[in-house]
Amino acid sequence: YSSSAVSARQDAAYQLVRLVHALARVHAAVLAPEHAPLFLSAYRCSLHPFDRLLLSLLLRFEHAGTALCSPSLAWGAHVARSLAHGHPSAASSASSSASSSASSSASS
Repeated sequence: YSSSAVSARQDAAYQLVRLVHALARVHAAVLAPEHAPLFLSAYRCSLHPFDRLLLSLLLRFEHAGTALCSPSLAWGAHVARSLAHGHPSAASSASSSASSSASSSASS
């Protein structure tokens, strides 16, 4: 892909997330729990405006009652290896440890 094609895709993704975010502010019912993994997979934990908007949207999912720390939403190399070797319990423990560390860092 050319850099202009990548840039156009990124801009389209940003505009889509802006739209969903705006709709969610008006009516939280647009935040379908099955859409959370898509937004979570796009989140890169940076200070880029796109990530900041995604974080705000993910927080809206949590406020609407969608649990973002379930094993089905775990990510990372450890989880990928565990799932590849057929050990879903490792994915669950990775998710709970990530949730624990996020909780402890949020309370600091």
